[in-house]
Amino acid sequence: MRNQNLILTITYKILMRLLILGSKEYPLGTSDDKIKSGGMEVYTQNFVEYAKERFKEIIIITRKFKKTESFEKKDNVVIHRVRWISGFYLRNPTFNFFSFLKALKLEYDVILAQGIISTLFGIALSRIKNKKIISRPAGIAYVQPQYFFLIKFLLKKLEKFAYSHVQAVVFLSKNEKEEFERKLGFLPRKYAIIPTGIDIEKFSENSKGSRNITFIGRLIDVKGADYLIKAFCKLDKKRNYKLIIVGDGPQRKELEKIACREVFFTGWRSDIQEILQATEIFV
Repeated sequence: MRNQNLILTITYKILMRLLILGSKEYPLGTSDDKIKSGGMEVYTQNFVEYAKERFKEIIIITRKFKKTESFEKKDNVVIHRVRWISGFYLRNPTFNFFSFLKALKLEYDVILAQGIISTLFGIALSRIKNKKIISRPAGIAYVQPQYFFLIKFLLKKLEKFAYSHVQAVVFLSKNEKEEFERKLGFLPRKYAIIPTGIDIEKFSENSKGSRNITFIGRLIDVKGADYLIKAFCKLDKKRNYKLIIVGDGPQRKELEKIACREVFFTGWRSDIQEILQATEIFV
């Protein structure tokens, strides 16, 4: 996780209050939404775990669920949970709108917004509160296949506006930066490439002779799991590999139809560390 901590240099290092927007669940495992959390929520949890020692206070605004409190404080991590409206097209904008209203009442020094909707609200907050804002795109929204043409057209316009009006943009890889430039046609004035780190202390050398190849992600077209499955099923079966597909999504049934018998679908799982421990190759 050392690389992930480099984001702290952008936020002027220590003794500051950081507001995190966009994470639809915190901590992981508290959501009762039928649509499970993804990489943004995992990133947020891992980031907070290592960043909390560097900040005076970390403030997270996330969604309120039936079994969670509206307010929680754990050491210097403050969690505010807000209302939201369920539904594929409503949950994200309504959650971010109520997050914006909550954030207007809070005190912080810098904003970390994740995704296009939270970045737009974060820009409004940064103007009203006169605070710096950093954005992490977490992918390009307008290319997602689940949106129809008009929404894609609007999202592309909004993404070009938003990522050119923040103080800095953080990419997790060189490839993400290149895809951003290719799909949106520009690069932000200030950006940094900060790969997500791996806490190697949580993992030991696999001594069980695992022959597992593991994919973890939401099962939608842009993830490319179909290419992986087709390529895997052409491997020599004598190699005795198994392909483990961890995650769920609208493409699952389609993927199951093209899978050979050495491919296993686990659905959404919370025990990712244990799964990776039993993995020889992670895709």
